[in-house]
Parts: sequence; structure tokens; C-alpha cells
Amino acid sequence: MRFAFLVFLSVVMLSACHQPGKLRAPVKEKGLYGYIDESGDFIIQPKFSEAWSYINGTALVCEKNQWSLIDKNGTYVLTNAFDSVVPFSETCFIGSKNGLYGFYAHGSGKELIAPAYEQVFGFTEKLCVVQQGFNLGIVNQQGELVCPPVLQDLKQPLGPLSIVVQLDTTDQIAMLMASLEDGAGGKRGLINKNGQLVLKPNYDEIFDDSKHQWYYPFVQTKEHDSEVESAPVHIGKYGICDTTGKIIVAPTFDEIPAWGDGLFRIRIGDKYGFADASGKIVIEPQYDYVNPFSEGKAIATVNKKALIIGKKGEVLIDNLAGINGTYSFKNGLARFQDFERHYGFLNERGEKVIAAQFDVADDFENGRAIVQVQNKYGVIDVLGKFIIEPKYDFIFDLEDGFFQIKNEDGTTGVIDQNGQQILQPIFQDVFHIQKKFFNVEKDGLNGCYDLTGKQIYPTTASNGIYFTNGRTIVEENRKFGLVNDAGKTLLPVTYDSIGFFFKGFATIKQNRQYGLIDTLGKIVIAPRFDELRPLVNGYAVFAEKGKFGYVDQAGEIVIEARFEEAAVFVNPDRKTLD
Repeated sequence: MRFAFLVFLSVVMLSACHQPGKLRAPVKEKGLYGYIDESGDFIIQPKFSEAWSYINGTALVCEKNQWSLIDKNGTYVLTNAFDSVVPFSETCFIGSKNGLYGFYAHGSGKELIAPAYEQVFGFTEKLCVVQQGFNLGIVNQQGELVCPPVLQDLKQPLGPLSIVVQLDTTDQIAMLMASLEDGAGGKRGLINKNGQLVLKPNYDEIFDDSKHQWYYPFVQTKEHDSEVESAPVHIGKYGICDTTGKIIVAPTFDEIPAWGDGLFRIRIGDKYGFADASGKIVIEPQYDYVNPFSEGKAIATVNKKALIIGKKGEVLIDNLAGINGTYSFKNGLARFQDFERHYGFLNERGEKVIAAQFDVADDFENGRAIVQVQNKYGVIDVLGKFIIEPKYDFIFDLEDGFFQIKNEDGTTGVIDQNGQQILQPIFQDVFHIQKKFFNVEKDGLNGCYDLTGKQIYPTTASNGIYFTNGRTIVEENRKFGLVNDAGKTLLPVTYDSIGFFFKGFATIKQNRQYGLIDTLGKIVIAPRFDELRPLVNGYAVFAEKGKFGYVDQAGEIVIEARFEEAAVFVNPDRKTLD
């Protein structure tokens, strides 16, 4: 009885000692991969030539050039099912058999799409393109064929929709020539961000207005050569399509519609009119030319007479005399050009409140307009008074009330909308990509200033200074450091490299040794490893003398470097790839 009890107790204790941990990582030992838990014990012994990390309770493994799917205990869910595998999404993966690709679910191995495709390509983060013969289709992250293989080309997304091309696949030579000429001769359609074909490829071209999110399908009626050799002018009809792929107006118009202030400017024949957002013509085509509506008004031309009209087509101001060309209203004023090609501004009553006196003029923005007089640029207010005297070789609106100025020698600086100097004109270029900062270039190096002109970082960096989450990596003379957006040095520029931040940490390299820092630049692990990978789930893979092990966030070695290769620890039941 006592002997039996001791045997039982030993078995229980032995079992308790080998309870697997919560995490799994594929590691390589003696040329083969197995899986360990965070204690370093093998949960699945090494026997695979390749092994992927777990997701949804399963992992892909390779033996003798054949891929299988196993569960957490190493039991086969699918055995020798694939010749190769391709990662795709957290829901499914791509597997090939006998040269054809299909889609399969992580976790169950369920066949979502039978193998029928010769090639697969990435399109967006959420969509995969599949090829069947000459035809392309689209599969989403859930492993659903959302667009059957009926296309031959897909353009990169332009706003909410993407233009797709369908060619005549019966004539292979013509199809090849069309593919070399960016789909010339093919028919265009539209897909949405889910990969669904929302507008069938029935059009010779589709033009996009990404700013206002409209699409203009075009059907060619004839073609003739322009004065420029090999540059044909297409003649046809234009329609209107919204972002759902719904045709608002079938190709009817003789010019690309122009959206402004809730109405489309359209042309039928040689006359211009307006249609509303439903495509209904609300002002009949009757003008020789008209600008799109802005601020409730438009300037039109009829029989060489310029007039201002309202949105019902009513004439607000008749016969604007002495005007050769006009533009849209901005800030209550509209540019006009006289017969001597000088620019001035009209008010809503058609009065020339700022006389035609400028060689160049931009529209008003926030009560300011850039103008040129005698080859020098300045800025005027709505009364025509110079706020910034015309003394610069060029002025560019940086927006947010700032202007870039450029002198004759090419040096550039920044002034505000009142003409006050923010940055001296001593730089080769100035950018205002980030709203709180000016990025500058001088002598091939980069720096950064705030909106008051305070220096955040001197012009000594080899890379552009752009902040993410309030910090940026800077490089000088092939050394790297870390600064925040207040200009404070978080990490001195003395490191050989700084990796990208991942889950709050980044690797650093100094004297050929790797360590780890947090987002404040605090050294979490001093550089002491031959290699150090991202910290995930509290552990990071490190390398010493060609072998790999694991270190925790405190820098303590928890698994000695004894593996030929090692991957990060993950929860095998995780649902996402993060």
C-alpha cells in the first residue's frame, strides 16, 4: 500500500512539474524545429524543417517538403496537405498543391476556397489578388472570393474606390499590347475597399475626383490625333458615379463634370450648365463658359459678356465690362483678368474693388492673396493693401497662416500672415507637413523648428525630423539618437542603430552589441547581446555566439542561448497577428 502510494505521488509530482506554460515559440535544434513553452521545455519535440508561430490554436509545419497543420499538442489537423504556404491574414492562410493555390482557415484547416489559382498577389492589407489563367479575382481577409476572376488589371486605390481593367482575353497579342500600354483598349470598372466589383467594366476610362469623391466614367465615341505626335485626343461622353459605384448620370456630357458648392458644372455640345448631386439638370446648358459655383455664385460668359449668376440660374449682375477672364469666388472676391492680362478682383456686386494691376494673382484664402508685381511676390488683404510687400522672388502658402518666402539666391524662410518673420531666409527648403512644426534643409542636412521659430533640432541631422507619438530618431554622422517634440534629448546620438518601436520598446546597437530602450529613451537592457529582437509577451529573443535564447524585460536571461534559431513567444490561442 505504501509503495503504491509513493508511486502514485511520484507520478503526480512529475506531471505537475511538466505542466506546459501558456506560451509557445518555434525553435531550431540540431537542424529541426520544435515548440517550447516559456520554461524552455519542449512541448513538441524538434522534427520539422520549418515551423510557423501559432494562431487560433494551430501552427503550420513542414516535413519532407510537405506542409501540415498541427494543434497545440502537436496532433495533426491536416497532414501533408500543401506543397507550400503563404501567410495572408489572422483568419486564413494560402496553401498550394500541385501548382494551384487555395485558402484555408487557421484553427480548423477548413478549406475556404478550393485550390484553383496559379498565382496570388498582395493588393492591400485586407485584400489578396488571385490569378486564374489571364484573369484576376479578389479574396478578402476572411477567405471569401469577393470578386470573381474576370479582371486583368487593378489600379492602386484612389479614394474609396479603385479602378479595375477588363481586357479581351480571346486575342492574346492585343491583350499583351494593352497590358504594356496600361490597359489601353480595355474596359474600366470600380471596386470598393472590400474588393467588391461595384461598377462593371463597361467604360473606356474612368476619371476620379478624389478631393470631392466623385468618379467620372467615360465612353469614347471617336478619336483623332492632336498636334502632338502620338498623343491622341479622345472624344466621347462623360458620366457621374458616386462612391458606392452607383451611376448618377450615364455618360452624357461632353466634358468632365466639375463639382463645386453642391452642383456639377456640365457641358453638352458647346454650352455649359449645371446639374445637382442627383444628376438632374437644374440650369440648362446656355453659357459659352462658366466657372464652377463657389459661395453661392458663378461667373459665366455669354456672347462675350460676363455675368454673375445664382444657383437657380438667375442673373445677379449683368454685363461685367472690361473683363477677359474670370475665376471662382473665394472670401467674397473673384479674380478677373483684363484685356491687358493684368489681374484684379471683383466683389459679389461685380465691382472691381481691387484694380487689375498684378502680373500674377492667386485666389484669396483666409483674407490673403499672393500676387506678383514686376517679378516680385507679395501678399494683399481683401482691400488690396499689401500686408507683405512685393520683394520676394517667390511666396508659397504653407497654410495655417504661414508663407514660405524665397530670395533671389534661392534661400528660403517663413513669415506669418502679417509679414512677421518666423524663420530667417537661410535654408534651402522649408516644409510644413506636420502642423506643429517647420522642417528645414540646409547644406544637405535637416532640422526642425516650432511655429514660433524656436529651434527643436538644429540642421545637423542626416534624416528628416518627423515626430511619431511625440518622438523621432535622429541620425548624425551615421550615429543615432532619440529626441522628443519639445527638443529634449531622450537618448544621445551615440548609437550605431535604433530600431522601430514595437509595443513600447525598441532595440539599440552600440559597439556591435544590442540592448533595449522604452519610449522615454530609458535603457531597459544595456547593449550586451550579439542580437536582440522585439520584446513580445514579456520575452525577447537574444543571440550569443551564434546561438539563441530568451531574455525578459528586466534583462534577465530566462532561457540560455542554446538554439540554432528562435521565434517570439505567443499565446497559441491568439486571434490576431499583433
